[in-house]
Amino acid sequence: MPQTPKQKLGAWGEEQAVQFLRKEGVEIAERNFRVKQGEIDIIGWRDLLPYGRTLCFVEVKTRSNHLESAERATGKEKLDRLFRAARAYCLFHDVNTDQTPIRFEQVSVYVNGREEPPTFRHFVIPVD
Repeated sequence: MPQTPKQKLGAWGEEQAVQFLRKEGVEIAERNFRVKQGEIDIIGWRDLLPYGRTLCFVEVKTRSNHLESAERATGKEKLDRLFRAARAYCLFHDVNTDQTPIRFEQVSVYVNGREEPPTFRHFVIPVD
């Protein structure tokens, strides 16, 4: 089945986010991890002081218009699915969550035409 323009933009933005994260020192472990509980766009490892090697679960949102807020597109339901999928990933990969620092992040990718380089907003998602 062919991708819709929105799906193509999302896939392109995700690739841009991977390149951005690699420049930030993230070692990409997996992309598009899907389970019935939810989906995680990017999973990677980074060294963070004072925690050390930290497992990061990253949500990516891409917008072609800087007036739209990618950050607002990640609501409570999406976060709940992200957290459940992260638990499933940890169980599937035998990650000891008592000893492994874990962080949730979002990378928002903004593009005004593919000729210009994208801009990024990267932040930590707080976990209550």
